[in-house]
Amino acid sequence: FTCSAHKFFGLKGVGCLVKKAKLALVPLIHGGKSQTIYRSGTPAVPLIVSMAKALRLALEHHQEKYETVQHLNHFLREELSKIDGVVINSDEHCSPYILNISVLGIKPETMIHALEEEDIYLSSKTACSKNEVASPTLEAMGKPKEVTTTSLRISLSWMTTKEELQQFLKIFKKCHDALNFRKGKY
Repeated sequence: FTCSAHKFFGLKGVGCLVKKAKLALVPLIHGGKSQTIYRSGTPAVPLIVSMAKALRLALEHHQEKYETVQHLNHFLREELSKIDGVVINSDEHCSPYILNISVLGIKPETMIHALEEEDIYLSSKTACSKNEVASPTLEAMGKPKEVTTTSLRISLSWMTTKEELQQFLKIFKKCHDALNFRKGKY
């Protein structure tokens, strides 16, 4: 598996690969061996050390942090499910750090831009995805096209507060209602 340090409050630009000892991998970047056969060039030691520190800090009190995020996710899930046209795509087996929703009848980019005007930032797909219109994951789950083409991703952290989520919900509802009003839905 691979992981990127910025996913646990580390610096961008550093990650790690964990593999079985006997698993053979083909290098993506060829050249001198330097320190490892998997990537040429000199390792960025300051970035590696910063990642180790970020991981150590992320793992401190991990269970309490996880439970905090679970409670926040549950609260957000409950409140968003009360909004007409919002579908919760993440089930109870999903990571509580991400809540995937669909806002039926509103293009993800339209909702994202409306929220950006209010300093709220969401994503409509993963950073590494191509420019697909529909979510391949939601399609694989058998979700209808109206759901697969309108999904948004909300990221949560143990540092997120309930007050921040209440503010988010207030702004989300305002944008949701305004966009539906423009479409003549209300």
